[in-house]
Amino acid sequence: MRQFCNGGNGPKGLIPFTTGRVAVAAIGVLILGLVTASSGMTFECRYGVPESAEAATDIIESPDGSFLVVGTVFDSSAILWLSNMDGLVMKIDSAGAPVWTRRYGNTSWVDAITSAVADGDEFVMTGIKNDDLYGGQVWFLKIDQDGDVLAERCYGGDRFKVDMGSGVIPVRSQGYFIVGTTKSFTPDQKGDVWLLRLDEQGDTIWTRTYNLGNDDGGTSIASLPDGRFIITVNTCTGYRGGVPLGFATCLIVDSAGNVVDSTVFRLGEHTTLAEVSATRDGGAILTGASSLWSNFPNRQVLIAKLAPAGETLWTRLYGATNRYNGGFDIIERADRGYYVAAYSQTYQTPEMDFDNWWLLRLDANGDTVWTRWWGGPKNDDPLAICPVVDGGIILAGLRDGNSNWFQSLRIGNMDIYVIKTDSTGAVSIAEPNAGLPPLVGLKPSHPNPFSNKTTISFVVRQRCQIELRVVAVSGREVARFVSEELPAGEHDIVLDASGLPSGTYFCFLKSGDCRQQRKLTVVR
Repeated sequence: MRQFCNGGNGPKGLIPFTTGRVAVAAIGVLILGLVTASSGMTFECRYGVPESAEAATDIIESPDGSFLVVGTVFDSSAILWLSNMDGLVMKIDSAGAPVWTRRYGNTSWVDAITSAVADGDEFVMTGIKNDDLYGGQVWFLKIDQDGDVLAERCYGGDRFKVDMGSGVIPVRSQGYFIVGTTKSFTPDQKGDVWLLRLDEQGDTIWTRTYNLGNDDGGTSIASLPDGRFIITVNTCTGYRGGVPLGFATCLIVDSAGNVVDSTVFRLGEHTTLAEVSATRDGGAILTGASSLWSNFPNRQVLIAKLAPAGETLWTRLYGATNRYNGGFDIIERADRGYYVAAYSQTYQTPEMDFDNWWLLRLDANGDTVWTRWWGGPKNDDPLAICPVVDGGIILAGLRDGNSNWFQSLRIGNMDIYVIKTDSTGAVSIAEPNAGLPPLVGLKPSHPNPFSNKTTISFVVRQRCQIELRVVAVSGREVARFVSEELPAGEHDIVLDASGLPSGTYFCFLKSGDCRQQRKLTVVR
């Protein structure tokens, strides 16, 4: 898998591209931009395997500071989507370098991962998985930090119908909700929204379907502070010139799946909702797309803010008319403003045609503070955005998808594209001396795993202020060894873990803007 990252001295080399058991290809690494900024490392990277096409659909931060990228991989020479597709999961470190890559699914079938969530030190995903007995089904996949499968389930019915998961969240009382679309359990042969309540192993507790009268599909789900849940739904009412028409709905349900409120968004002939996020005031923020005009082409980014009771506080549209624009994902900032991951054809240049990545920073009222965009001459879409504990943000999606189906029906050699920015949306370019090694280096602890004691070793390349501490997965600090200026040289610290319970911990070494971490495992 190629990795191209902008500027700097990023990691280069090859690592295995594996299934759960067997290496099947190789991942090349080449960095496009990499630097440590005030809100942590920033970078711009793309990843791909020759003769394959890859796309990221979601990204989440791991407790150890790395990131999990999920999506799909398939043959770049395939006709449209008629290809073997597999679910793809890639773990990258805080600098964007691949740690491992796994693919999951059935040979010669269409399988894809659409959404992921962290649950402690485990990851839970949903999407679609196909087989020749049941056809397309909602996919539940739980893996550990190394990509090994902990639990896997599929849900569906009729082999000639398609069922698919679009969003997954953990539930406070343990277990998960998956929302998606079913055509196996509908009386009218059209899609219905499907909500599945699962236990921690993915076994079904109950399911609910919701029929809004046409071809309906659930796209995302979020947990509200009062114990209710909000689901976004798109309804297709027909087509005009191959372009879908329809409206979007927010369903608010209780913990048993009963609908307690709903809001319909019908701005023009085409309105869709892609993602919902809960907000600190007890309400929610939503993004999608809408067309207020009937002329072709046109579409604008839609943002709507809901109050805790479910009523709409405001609705805003962004982007020029007679262009395609739309929102994919949205998150709230600490100051109650928002970051929006969107696609845009508004800011086209000869080098940026068709869809391009569009990052919007909005204030609490939806007014634009700033925007950033990235892309090239083909389709580039940011499908997910995630806040990072260092104060920055990270986006994931695709780069160089086929832009013109009239010229070619091939998917093309599109790649996964990941951009980590600071809080201002900037990807800093490394200075000429960026190739120099960092001031400090944290070595692997030994032994690790361990039961009582381990030695933490690190290198200081010139005299500087050092901070060394150990924290639990929860973020609780369990030990602080050094917070002082140290001379150049190698240093060893012994961690006595006799009073700590079994589990995963992280050792953090900091000097100025340079931060490094290592995973520690205590076993009894």
